[in-house]
Amino acid sequence: MSRTSSSARRALTIHAISTVVATIIVAAISAALTTTMALDAARKQAAAIADTVAHSVAAHLAVIDVSNPDPETHEVVLGELNTFVDAGVIHRAKIWQVEGDEAVVVISDEPRVEGDRRPFSPELAARLDAGEVVVLDVPDDPEHRYEFGRGDLVEAFIGFTDASGVPMRLELYLPSAAPQTLRSVLRAGLSPALLGPILLGVVTFPLALRLARRLEQRDAERRELLQAALAASDRERQRLAARLHDGIIQDLASVGLALESLGKGAVGRGSADPAMLTRVGELLDADIAELRALLTELAPPELEGSLETALRDLATDLQSPRVQIHVAATDGDHTSQETATLTYRIARELIRNAVEHANPGAVFVVLECADEQVRLQVRDDGHGFDTTAPAPEGHLGLSLLRQAVADSGGTFEIESSDAGTTAVVILPDPLARDA
Repeated sequence: MSRTSSSARRALTIHAISTVVATIIVAAISAALTTTMALDAARKQAAAIADTVAHSVAAHLAVIDVSNPDPETHEVVLGELNTFVDAGVIHRAKIWQVEGDEAVVVISDEPRVEGDRRPFSPELAARLDAGEVVVLDVPDDPEHRYEFGRGDLVEAFIGFTDASGVPMRLELYLPSAAPQTLRSVLRAGLSPALLGPILLGVVTFPLALRLARRLEQRDAERRELLQAALAASDRERQRLAARLHDGIIQDLASVGLALESLGKGAVGRGSADPAMLTRVGELLDADIAELRALLTELAPPELEGSLETALRDLATDLQSPRVQIHVAATDGDHTSQETATLTYRIARELIRNAVEHANPGAVFVVLECADEQVRLQVRDDGHGFDTTAPAPEGHLGLSLLRQAVADSGGTFEIESSDAGTTAVVILPDPLARDA
């Protein structure tokens, strides 16, 4: 699949992930709110039931001397409580008597808890004395060892006074309606909450698809413009090279031959300075060599054969007595033509920049083709430059190549100091493998 299709796929993936994330967030928030609402509704329902049951039970207990129960009174009270237990309205009941700073269980349908004591709670007493039915979750502690873990229960407290005028506390354990309420509320509220982001994702999918296609088109246009800029640069260099080759170099070569002929003829006639003419010939030869090097720089030969061979030929053309260029490369045959051409252009630009601007003594080129990637390193021992500074006006070579590498899915890193400059380019290529 093409790189542009990859961009579109990436945009659509982001849209899908965003929709899923939004749905999860909405679901989590809705579930939290729904759970809170369900628990609150269950608590209110339990309070209503407890209020009805507690007042009904307390009304019967208020005419009994519960504080000092004899066996008969004990049976009567349990009979009143068991009526509600057998009906499933309550799970368990305890009757507490306040004794100073403690409360003690005097009667319960669970005889093992009779005699248990707990600290007197002024806060709970104030609420009960005000006529409130206090509904609480069943805690996990020794006092509730027979109730905790027996399903979803809540405990409800109500205060009453028995026939002898002693303050008493009735504690009832009632089944909680929280699970059923929670399921009902979740069914009613969570589905619409989840449906919203999903519908939003479906509705916005065409927009995301259109955006992805625009990104795809933009990437394609940018890639075409970049390739056109590189091709235009090569065409301009070839035009200049043709002018040099067909004009200046031909003329200078002719002049050189003529001067050489004149020099040889002047030896016999004695009318010319042979040394001077020889010197002129040497200068012309040097100029021709320099122009040929410039010709290679402006219009390098088309990449034919292996990338390694092309790089070695490039190094031979661009080096001079002042700058030596060393190439270490694996077999460049194991690369695609597109990657090889781009690698060659990058190497040419980096070597040319080093020779022209860094004043190096040597340039080292390392090419590695393995693990489905091509790695090019160009290092020089010149004076370096500031890599963060903007390029001088008219110098766009590195910027164009950097963009070309990015569009090809590769990386372009360059480091520079007083000790020299090192550029490393890595390009993906499925054909690149060990030779």
